Amino acid sequence: MLHCNICVCFFCSPENGRADRTKNHTIPPVFLHKIQPLEINVGSRARFECEIEEAPNVKFKWFKSGSEMRDSDKCRIISHHLSSSMELLNPTKAESGEYTCKATNKYGSDSCSASLNVAGKWNEWCSTFFSDLATLQIANCSVDNSGDYVCEASSEAGSDRCNSVITVKGL
Repeated sequence: MLHCNICVCFFCSPENGRADRTKNHTIPPVFLHKIQPLEINVGSRARFECEIEEAPNVKFKWFKSGSEMRDSDKCRIISHHLSSSMELLNPTKAESGEYTCKATNKYGSDSCSASLNVAGKWNEWCSTFFSDLATLQIANCSVDNSGDYVCEASSEAGSDRCNSVITVKGL
């Protein structure tokens, strides 16, 4: 919903006695292009971008799960007059969640949100099969690798599978 108030003010100039007209726009920010959900692999860059309609003196803020984000070695935030972007430089699964951009000026605010899902890379894993024994090796194992794993074997005679829950504890 857009609320727009425009105040047109007239004033007389003592120099020429004529009435001049000026406009004061009291327009709150409204998103024109909202951030979109992202699904990426661990280590890929995640970039959210948004743009608002013309509005005066807008400030942008970014949030993850309700907590305000700031520029850091892991996060780059760039804002201009009508646009803002937030980039996670080396995201892990811990960065998965809901991200929000909020645009505010003295006349109001608007926000948009989208989810980020950071998945593990398949190339971090190596599976081998030797003499009836299948092995899964995970390079640089971390807490992010915790979860449910399935081993499935199949041949012309049929298939079978087994499940395992792996819990990786911090060092």
